[in-house]
Amino acid sequence: AVDSPQPSTVPVGEKDSNDTVRVLLADGTVEEQTMADYLWRVTAAEMPASFEPQALAAQAVCARTYTRWKASHGGGHEGADVCTDSSCCQAYITPEQAAENWGTLAEEYSAKIAAAVAATDGMVATYEGAPIQAVFFSSSSGATEDAAAVWGNSLPYLVSVDSPEGDEVPNYHTTVTLTADQVRELVLAAYPESDLSGDPSGWFSDLTLTASGRVAQVKVGGVALSGGAVRNLFGLRSACFQVEYGESGFTFSVTGYGHGVGMSQRGAQWMAAEHGKTYQEIIAFYYPGLTLMRYEDQPAQMIQPEAALAATPGPAPTPTPRPTLMPMTLTPGEGQWLATVTEIDDDSSLNLRKTPDLGGEILMRLYKGQQVLVLERCPQEGWVKVRTDVAEGYVVEEYLTAETP
Repeated sequence: AVDSPQPSTVPVGEKDSNDTVRVLLADGTVEEQTMADYLWRVTAAEMPASFEPQALAAQAVCARTYTRWKASHGGGHEGADVCTDSSCCQAYITPEQAAENWGTLAEEYSAKIAAAVAATDGMVATYEGAPIQAVFFSSSSGATEDAAAVWGNSLPYLVSVDSPEGDEVPNYHTTVTLTADQVRELVLAAYPESDLSGDPSGWFSDLTLTASGRVAQVKVGGVALSGGAVRNLFGLRSACFQVEYGESGFTFSVTGYGHGVGMSQRGAQWMAAEHGKTYQEIIAFYYPGLTLMRYEDQPAQMIQPEAALAATPGPAPTPTPRPTLMPMTLTPGEGQWLATVTEIDDDSSLNLRKTPDLGGEILMRLYKGQQVLVLERCPQEGWVKVRTDVAEGYVVEEYLTAETP
């Protein structure tokens, strides 16, 4: 058996060693860890330890910043700041599990991860003095995505920028092939109102793209779905895809991996390995307009990316207006009713979540005046299951007003 590396193989920074994080583990218990130990586990899980030290340092800053942001927004977990579910918070691996994965390189890689955390001791990316939502993903399709195109809300530091990685990335281009029967089964299970009665070659129509080249929307059986919804429905690696119908069925040709917002991990590796960029430069490039600072300290000077890195930018993101409200064509069945999002500010939105809890994945944002079909009240107090013409999920009922027949 391989000896388990310890996150403390390299001296940790003073701030991270004196800061604590309450972590909800997979077994349901809550464990208090130092920030240094927690970030070691996250960085080791989120990015290959073979990456350049400066790329790993950038990942550590993102992980620390996201942890701070999550904790400042309530965490969504009773008695804990974060959890170990990557679909909710961040990926997580224990030193023992990491050692098994790394084999004979365990000692070297353990020290490398610890060094990345220590080198960025306490460092967070901030906007207007507060930690940002420092999201990240695996590999881009030429440009990162504007947050508004994925989640419906615009943030000044989560805008589309050119990302340098390409065909050298493993599995950069992938394909998924599904028969017409498989597509029909998946679509109708999630969107029973879809009309898939005609020739399969016409099931997908009216595909539109975002400024970064990802699918913004496509109609499937007449139902308008976001690129992200299609990605989740068919298990695609990203929303940058093309779809064709042939003898073998539907073939999805996909580029990149992940939601596309924030820092591209493969892009960070390319910048560090090919151009010797520091973690400060990487963070400045992927999150424009930020201030990098040690938590509770005065801001440090933020390094601006060199002009050469932005010489061939991707399509400039356009200002995103408040989305037009989605039409409601559904009619209530027995025990169901229509409701309208009313109890929020005009410039705010209501999160439609995958599960009925505040830590659930956000599927989309509903704006004031949006109609929804309420399917049922949930056992979880205050939550209802709702459906729009394009998605189904859970919202807090107090923000809805039931419509009278």
